[in-house]
Amino acid sequence: MSYKSFALDSARLRKDLGGATEPFLLEQETVFFVCASLLDLGMTIYLLSSPTQRFYESNPIACEVLFQWGILGLTVYKLFLVSLVCGIGQYIACQRVGVARGLMTLATTIVTCVVIYSALLCVGITLGSPHPGSFFPNDSF
Repeated sequence: MSYKSFALDSARLRKDLGGATEPFLLEQETVFFVCASLLDLGMTIYLLSSPTQRFYESNPIACEVLFQWGILGLTVYKLFLVSLVCGIGQYIACQRVGVARGLMTLATTIVTCVVIYSALLCVGITLGSPHPGSFFPNDSF
């Protein structure tokens, strides 16, 4: 499905539901970014709550939020940042759609890399790896 047909289908659906008929700028890019960010949040919570391994939040600001307000605070903080990035992307898209699309794609790629890294850490937990970040169960670093 092309972006244009995706936007037209979305506009048609909103019209059928009685909503705005203007297409939401960068709808597909925003959906991908939000999905990747939610995966990141879920995997972060899973890793931080792992009883067998000791993981930590590597972002110093997020780590402080986690320390002060716990998982709920970290969740609110990360969702705020996702909203901020999406808002900035939409603002830029009003001026220059191509630049905004590139920025949202870059942001999604970065978050996806973090999700892949977290998934590899989860595989390490599943395989019984003795060291966080070690992906093979018999590593002896």
